[in-house]
Amino acid sequence: MGLIQDALARYGVELVPEGTITALVWTCGGHRRDGGGQASLGDAPGVQSLPRRGGGIPMKHILNGVVGALATLLAAGPAGAAQAAEIKVMVNEVREDGITKIPAVIRVEGKFGDAEDDAFNDAIDGIRNATIYFHSQGGAIRSGVMLGRIIRARGFHTAVANREICYSACALAWLAGKRRFIGYSAAVGFHAPHDKRGERVAAAEAIIATYVRHLGLSDATAAYVLATDPKDLTFMTNELDGKAHGIALTWISIPTYTPLP
Repeated sequence: MGLIQDALARYGVELVPEGTITALVWTCGGHRRDGGGQASLGDAPGVQSLPRRGGGIPMKHILNGVVGALATLLAAGPAGAAQAAEIKVMVNEVREDGITKIPAVIRVEGKFGDAEDDAFNDAIDGIRNATIYFHSQGGAIRSGVMLGRIIRARGFHTAVANREICYSACALAWLAGKRRFIGYSAAVGFHAPHDKRGERVAAAEAIIATYVRHLGLSDATAAYVLATDPKDLTFMTNELDGKAHGIALTWISIPTYTPLP
């Protein structure tokens, strides 16, 4: 159990006793997100309190096939060290009298390794308002979830510019935007997580479903994000796609590196 708890903790998730079962509980900014009432993300700008959901996810759902699953999830180990998305500040934030006049533009490009949150935190140091542009086929789930948590806590917008893509783990990070943008002929793609054999991973699905719900999205949206076979992708390309699945977004022409309001 210690290995499982340590692994889930890397996603900001913990297993806690609830009556006679153990449940999956999301933690963010030091706040547990489990029982009834409201849970706030603290003093994060632009983030409202999100409803907590009771009951958690029973242990049997989390641990189904977990013995090879968590190794796949978390050990982008040696492979993760060899790959990393490139994170660049393309437009610096402009402030006058403490008020942002031009938001920063940050680009995240390439396959996600296992520790993008460290580089991302360095890139956004001192930035109050930003649009995060993604161009990636995905990669390590951990980085998609952790970048998403940072983006949501900071109240940043997310975008995929005209004719660019954001798939898999990248799409998880894009979901966290305070406002979400998709450019013309761009695509955001979702599918279920998989192991090295291409098979679905129940433990990863539990983590992603919990993450999606605590972005304030519905159970139906979480199900949509996870519905597609790992070997395929479901594409979201415009506002109608988003509305059909409970994901608010703006579909406009977005030249790369454009600051968005």
